[in-house]
Amino acid sequence: MHQNPPWSNRALKQHWAEIRTVGLPMPVEDEKRWVFKEYGTGHFGVVMPTDTKGTVFKLTSDHTESDFIQLTEGLREEGRWPVGIVDYYAIIPLTFTFRRRQVFAIWREEAYEVGYLTHPGYLVDEWEQQCRNQFALRLSQFKDHAARFRITLNNSRQPGKIWAEAKDLDRWAWNKIGGEDAEGKSQHSYPNIITGQRGAYRLAASWRACEIIAELMENEHRSSEVGTAFSTFMSHGYLLADVHQGNIGMVPREDYQGKIWVITDPGHVVVLP
Repeated sequence: MHQNPPWSNRALKQHWAEIRTVGLPMPVEDEKRWVFKEYGTGHFGVVMPTDTKGTVFKLTSDHTESDFIQLTEGLREEGRWPVGIVDYYAIIPLTFTFRRRQVFAIWREEAYEVGYLTHPGYLVDEWEQQCRNQFALRLSQFKDHAARFRITLNNSRQPGKIWAEAKDLDRWAWNKIGGEDAEGKSQHSYPNIITGQRGAYRLAASWRACEIIAELMENEHRSSEVGTAFSTFMSHGYLLADVHQGNIGMVPREDYQGKIWVITDPGHVVVLP
């Protein structure tokens, strides 16, 4: 565990009474009062242990993550939440700001071995290592296409209009973008067919490439649950555009023997217009 950044300690001190009213496990203080333990700090927030095993507490200033959690509440209530991502228990907005961004308090399922998918100190047999390396490669491929989609959409002056145009190009993308293009194996076609496109064509090509990679992950060992999560959220209009090894960890699941690899942080989420 590491020492919390000062801003998160201030946020908890100022909003402690409000956070307690939620009735969920609370963050754990370190040796000093109003200094809290943490599992890790990122650009947008901090993850902390709570006084209850299996539940962690997070402060985040990433509005895409907070929007994603709130907008997908229906999936959890209807029992359609994919197993390949941590479960969320509650989220509340705080009046506290970090770098001029509003901060949210989040309670979610605890994950283990986060960031250790291909860690060199993780001793596994050769076949297992190959599966994990393939998993890591797929994450990189998906993130590449998803990030391009996100940047293209965000840079558009009319995101709703360009996305509508991209959806009309669905058949073109299905016929034009193949597995080798999505995987980057076709050295001649990859830059031209996907990155060489502009506007709605670039969106359609990148979206189709994400669909292909997610489907490949669904049918490969170790990555199947995460691949299904990618596909599920895409089908509901959410693209997880910044998932990498650093936010992949393990959680126990009742229907599986032991723990499985899941997404611990959705990163930058594109909520489609």
